[in-house]
Amino acid sequence: MPVEGSAPLAQIPQGLGSFGIGARYDGEFLHNMKFTKASSSSNGVVTNLNLSDPPKVSFKYNAGTVDIPMGLPTLHLFGGSSLYIAPVFTVGGAVYDVKGKSGRIGQTIVYEGSGPMIGGGFGSTIMNPHCPLFGGLDVLYRDNLGVGVSPAPNSVGNGSQSNTLSYYEWNVAARGGYSFATGVRFAPSVAPWAGVEFDSTNVKLTGSDNTLGQSSSYKNEVVANDFKGIAGLDARLCGQLFGRAQVSFNDTDYAVMAKLVYQFDLSNLLK
Repeated sequence: MPVEGSAPLAQIPQGLGSFGIGARYDGEFLHNMKFTKASSSSNGVVTNLNLSDPPKVSFKYNAGTVDIPMGLPTLHLFGGSSLYIAPVFTVGGAVYDVKGKSGRIGQTIVYEGSGPMIGGGFGSTIMNPHCPLFGGLDVLYRDNLGVGVSPAPNSVGNGSQSNTLSYYEWNVAARGGYSFATGVRFAPSVAPWAGVEFDSTNVKLTGSDNTLGQSSSYKNEVVANDFKGIAGLDARLCGQLFGRAQVSFNDTDYAVMAKLVYQFDLSNLLK
């Protein structure tokens, strides 16, 4: 089937002046992040914590965002193949959750909060209109700009503290798949695909407390740098509506994503 109607272009508007707007859900669940920094301060005296046997920390978020991809001119390659590239901007919000051991053995503290999520990157697909095989490379950066969090009601923690969670993440994913026509009216083409992704997530949790003339603070930083397998399905739906669902995973962590993208061309809107 022709490239213009193919499911792999689910997030790649075609040509300068073409845009997309999409509703997107992301959920990421990291179960074993590693400490890179941990310190506490009491009345100006800073103590660096021993990281030789640090406690485990888990982090998760559920995000609802809007994707805005913008088409660039198509690059025509050898053998009739074409490369489609689209910068993409992401804006929305998320609910964040970080869990780890407190200073007292056996007790767990959970910090919860919500706030913005912004990001940007690009998506790309290379394919030939006469071949059902395709490949792609996607890069995305996300940031929450720092949000206030507080201990969950059922966890151990000092509710009078002022706590901030700062999160940023970037990933790069390479994928390949097969596109085929279905003969179904509401989904005329679908494309299963699989690949590999490198994901880097950094979480900083800082807090301070001033009680009865005593001032204290802490600063912790945890990271997860992982390779993950990815698998997904692109679908061309009715008209200019496209969809994508995907999952990424390794032995301890996983993430899910689903989105719908509507593509349009400015020249058509001005007619």
